[in-house]
Amino acid sequence: AHAINLQMEQGSGDSGAKQQG
Repeated sequence: AHAINLQMEQGSGDSGAKQQG
C-alpha cells in the first residue's frame, strides 16, 4: 500500500499501510 492509499489498504499487509491504518 502506498502512503496515499494506506487508509484504504490498511489490510494490505504493507508496513506503510499499517502505520496509520
